[in-house]
Amino acid sequence: MPVAPVYSSLVQYDPLDHSGIPNKIIPDLAEKWDISQDGMVYTFHLRSGIKWHDGKEFTPEDVKFSFDRIINPPEKTPSLRQGWYKGTIKSIESPDKNTVKITLEKPNAAFLNLVATSYTPMLPKHVLDGKTRIGDKSLLIGTGPFKMVEADRNIGYKLVKNQDYWDKPKPYLDGLEYTVVIEETGRVAAFRTGQTDVAINASISVPQQKVIERELGDKIIARSTPGMGFFTLVFNTTKKPFNDIKVRKAVALAVDDQAISKIAFDGAGCPGGPLAPGGSWGFTCEEMAKRPGYRTPTPEDIAEAKRLLAEAGYQNGVNTQVQNGYSAQVDRANELMIEMLKPIGINATIRSLERTAFYASVDNKDFEVTGMGNVGAIDDPNDYIATWYVCNAGRNYQGFCDKTIDELFEKQAGELNPAKRKEIVNQLQERIIDQMPAQVFNWSVSWEAWYKYVKGINPQVTYMSHLKRDTTWLDK
Repeated sequence: MPVAPVYSSLVQYDPLDHSGIPNKIIPDLAEKWDISQDGMVYTFHLRSGIKWHDGKEFTPEDVKFSFDRIINPPEKTPSLRQGWYKGTIKSIESPDKNTVKITLEKPNAAFLNLVATSYTPMLPKHVLDGKTRIGDKSLLIGTGPFKMVEADRNIGYKLVKNQDYWDKPKPYLDGLEYTVVIEETGRVAAFRTGQTDVAINASISVPQQKVIERELGDKIIARSTPGMGFFTLVFNTTKKPFNDIKVRKAVALAVDDQAISKIAFDGAGCPGGPLAPGGSWGFTCEEMAKRPGYRTPTPEDIAEAKRLLAEAGYQNGVNTQVQNGYSAQVDRANELMIEMLKPIGINATIRSLERTAFYASVDNKDFEVTGMGNVGAIDDPNDYIATWYVCNAGRNYQGFCDKTIDELFEKQAGELNPAKRKEIVNQLQERIIDQMPAQVFNWSVSWEAWYKYVKGINPQVTYMSHLKRDTTWLDK
């Protein structure tokens, strides 16, 4: 988040669109664009005179380099959105110094939406070519509204206004400061005393959000909107017992997702399917609350869960291990789940890991079942499904692979008719729910608060948009 104001993209989500989950795309480094009738060719017309923060000229070569780095990252450099573009982009050409033509291997209904996120920043080839890491301050050079002057992940980040920013008179602020405060009490105190101007839900728990709203009253603006983040139970489908779909379905039937959402996540959100319930594609909270496996379990659900376990060969019960370590909220959800599984004969113990070891464990499939979370970049199946549920996806920690899911994903991804695409997406969601490689405990509500003197700000429902802060200013 602190480095996002350093960069720009070809296009962007409108930071002043308050309609909810981002969907309105406006120009950024490309002043306009054309899409061929068959959806295979995107032509971006670049602004003239754009400079990198070090004074070098922004060129079409930088555009090609930026996409190539996502598709084929340097060795040992993670590229979580590689699946967005690998196998999708066929070629990138520049007919002249102000034009970039991207030809696709196949139509992609969400291509422009993907390009608009902060996950597709334009990067300087002359700075990063051959570099494996971009986190060093000396390498944080972009074309965005602010320049990085101090960067310490343990202390904070300081940025100053880019005087050569293309969209003058923006940015309106002289600078930005992001302060790292480890303890929540310190973060809450900093906002309550006016040391910080903005507070976001990623750093403030729901109970403390309510305290802030009550104590600061009309001094602040606080908004809650449907979010794009979720917390999910992840089954390792490469190991017993969760390689058996019957066991996964038994767990889903026995676990009270509604109670977990209310208790572990303070009622801020709801259980749901694989796509955001507050967006354009996901099944609603109300729909999901009626489904077996997502509703409060009935006696019939518990009986069916026992029957499925017996069919799977576990008529005398089964032992498993639940891995903790993602976050305090998710650990609490895991603990609640363990108690809910006892009546059907699943006896689980806790394996607690610190955060670094936790991620190493899930990356290596060294777990049986665990809870974790993620935030989507865009409200589209081509993000959520591509990164979590298709075979070999970047976040497919389940080790799950289903030919039908992959086929439906590819079919919807290339369908340019919105109504037809929606039908396919619904089939895709139903298939994922049926196969149960993961079970979403809670789709989040995004909360953000700021003092009334902060203007030109838009609540963040994802960490991939509305981050440049070039429209923000202080009325004091």
